[in-house]
Amino acid sequence: MRVTFSLFPWDVDGDPNAAAWLAEHEVTDVALAATYHAARAATPRHPAHQIVHLDHSASYLDGPAPLPRGRFSFERARDDLTVAGVRVSAWVVLSHLEGARRDIPRVIDAFGTESRHALCVRSPEALEFAVETVRSVARAGCDRLIVEGASWSNLGHASLHDKIAAADLNTRALSWCLCQRCASAADVDPGRVRAALHRREPVPADAAERVRLARRDAADGLRAHVLHTARASGIADVLFHPDPDEPSPHGRTLVDAWHDTSAAVAQFRDSTADAAYVNILNDPAPSAIDLGTRWSALRAAGANELLVYHAGLASTSRLDAALTAMKGIS
Repeated sequence: MRVTFSLFPWDVDGDPNAAAWLAEHEVTDVALAATYHAARAATPRHPAHQIVHLDHSASYLDGPAPLPRGRFSFERARDDLTVAGVRVSAWVVLSHLEGARRDIPRVIDAFGTESRHALCVRSPEALEFAVETVRSVARAGCDRLIVEGASWSNLGHASLHDKIAAADLNTRALSWCLCQRCASAADVDPGRVRAALHRREPVPADAAERVRLARRDAADGLRAHVLHTARASGIADVLFHPDPDEPSPHGRTLVDAWHDTSAAVAQFRDSTADAAYVNILNDPAPSAIDLGTRWSALRAAGANELLVYHAGLASTSRLDAALTAMKGIS
């Protein structure tokens, strides 16, 4: 089974031992972020820093890209990993964009509130941004692409210092983009949605279904653009993160196995999926036995690859547990 560990460039860039350490522990594959959104990230094994502050979405590629240039280098990290014998896939984020590219329309909810981190996937500007992002990765010589955010970024996706959990909001309906373009596509009156939310009532089922279908069509269009651009640019293998709303028929999509392994197993048995997205950042920390049991179940159900989140963010004890589990199922 192929086990791919997620990493950021700053986990490796500037650490002379990081790549060799991974290779010594039999890590063969890494998904390395080529673009990423604003964040505060831990780097528990880095000799120069333990926390990295990222003030805005950025590209970490050395060449031209449709985002501001970040202060770490994808290429330096990739080259260190490659020299150590670790295969590198490029990882990009599309619909979650913070602090950059204000020319790309954001999600506008039924109250007219802009979600500053969430791109309106239906907008031509978002599609062009996706195309240019994929092309920038291809120019860096990458032949495998892992795509996060090839769909809508919902309200429940953390942004900045969130303080919304206790308000008992209808986060599903407040995630809908009801800008003029999206409301027209769904044939929905934002005022009706807004009135239902004010009264703490369900949004009318017919309107909710039209929004669902319109959102799905827009996300499918984005993924189709990504696939076409990747293939035209010489990137043969594209793997999409799970859609937060519903599975997509476009391309290979990871099955979400972050929390519920049994649901993921059922999804493998009912689909042609062959890769799972798993998490080692759970609280409490998972043991090697727990991870091994869950990952073995996924393999038995049809998973040929695991994408593990996240080798850079995890403590060494968590990463050791993941490495032990990996060796037990390999």
